[in-house]
Amino acid sequence: VVVLHPLADDRRELFLERTGEVLQAPSSFMLVVSYNPGYQNLLKGMKPSTRQRFVAMRFGYPPVADEERIVSREAQVDSALAAQVVRLG
Repeated sequence: VVVLHPLADDRRELFLERTGEVLQAPSSFMLVVSYNPGYQNLLKGMKPSTRQRFVAMRFGYPPVADEERIVSREAQVDSALAAQVVRLG
């Protein structure tokens, strides 16, 4: 993840060690990172030097009825099965 530091700060560049290239991000470039500390890494959080380069947005689970509709639609299953899946957590 540390390799992203120069890309995520005012340098806006990415060094490719294998080829020795330095890629310059255009002004329209945006870096989006998804990090789920409760799922991907229970013992170690994101380093402060990395975390300070991003804006944090925390999301909870939607209400049960909404989550059932989402699961039903996205998994293309009937509402009864979606409700069972949601209850499993």
